[in-house]
Amino acid sequence: MHNFDNGIALRIKKDNWSQLLKFFRKVGIHEIIMQAEVNQIIHCEDGAVIKFVNRMYETLTQRTVQKVARRPLPEKSPAFARETGAAAIRTSLRGAMLAETSDEAMRASQLAERVDRRERGLQEERSLEPDRFHVARSSWR
Repeated sequence: MHNFDNGIALRIKKDNWSQLLKFFRKVGIHEIIMQAEVNQIIHCEDGAVIKFVNRMYETLTQRTVQKVARRPLPEKSPAFARETGAAAIRTSLRGAMLAETSDEAMRASQLAERVDRRERGLQEERSLEPDRFHVARSSWR
């Protein structure tokens, strides 16, 4: 375990995970995780680590993990807590597909599509709540 590097760079994460996969093969538990799941963990996909840790626990202890019911999220978050355009781009860039793509044209088109999706959501919200977005004209000049 002394061969692991500290860091958050993609190259370092991949190297550390390749060492872990090699160790899992050596001890005979290589079926516990596949390369696709490793990529999800490396790129911080939602729920990827939880699935892996639960599977690892069940494999090592021969016990099942107690399922915890998640509290339902409100249907609509308040306006101040909604995703901004910059946050939408940032989360898109963290995704596995865009993070490892070197084709700038493809990255730009996918980011533009993500921004368009966010804009369409905003327009839909404005059409559902027109009073909230009504801008009053001032009476003074």
